[in-house]
Amino acid sequence: SLAWAVSQPPPEKLDPGACTPFTVTVRTGAYIRQYVIIWDGALVGAHTEVKGSVLFPNAKAPHQNYVGDSLLGRRVTLGAGTQVVRSTIRGPAVVGEGCLIQDSFIGPFTSIGPNTVLTRSEIENSIVLENCTIIDIGSRIGGSLIGKNVKITRSDKPPRNYGFMVGDNSEIIVL
Repeated sequence: SLAWAVSQPPPEKLDPGACTPFTVTVRTGAYIRQYVIIWDGALVGAHTEVKGSVLFPNAKAPHQNYVGDSLLGRRVTLGAGTQVVRSTIRGPAVVGEGCLIQDSFIGPFTSIGPNTVLTRSEIENSIVLENCTIIDIGSRIGGSLIGKNVKITRSDKPPRNYGFMVGDNSEIIVL
């Protein structure tokens, strides 16, 4: 098993010889599996499992999380019970409780509400409220506000027309 905890700022290339004393919090019942790198100030909470992942400074997986084959960037905070699988989250970002983030990218300045599923999609500079599902979006979502209980998926069919329900004083740009 290979796990490193380091206290210096992340270098251009990871050097296993650069390990020095560190301040990492690992709470009761945490399970740190192989190929994990945890930077100074990161938190692996109670009953959280981390496998094949990198937690950068001040990344927090505080309670009953699963982080597998993923990268949690600086100042990323996960809510309890959230799973991050084969994904990258660049901070600052917050992901609420009970979310599933799989094969996805979450960019900086993004907040994902509780019980949201994000699969094979990319989002940044956005707010997603609770109970949303975003699956297989072909382009990155940016600068968006997505309400509660919203489902966004990609159709296999090419669009023949667009249907809109638009509120007052709105603007739509179609590419």
